[in-house]
Amino acid sequence: MLILDGLGVTPFILALLYLATTALIASRLRNLHARHPEMNTTKLFVLSVLLSCTMRCLSFIALGAFSVQSIAIDNDSSGRSSSSPSPYASQDPDTQFYEKVGI
Repeated sequence: MLILDGLGVTPFILALLYLATTALIASRLRNLHARHPEMNTTKLFVLSVLLSCTMRCLSFIALGAFSVQSIAIDNDSSGRSSSSPSPYASQDPDTQFYEKVGI
């Protein structure tokens, strides 16, 4: 059973859906190009939709990666005990970056 704990999986699901849409649009573009090799308004529209789906897919993958990393940082920091600090336990140097990106 898939549990969307903290909605860390949702961006990856959205990325997969946009990836499927991108594949469908790419096949339609190939069919259009086979019938009419010259550039026209229909092809420009299909190309713009393809670019938009590709960018959304990449953005959802990045958002999911940042979300998973944030969850890993939260789990990592909550597991540490404050009574006996270890000299080897150090904070991730990119924690501030992840916090700023999440805003």
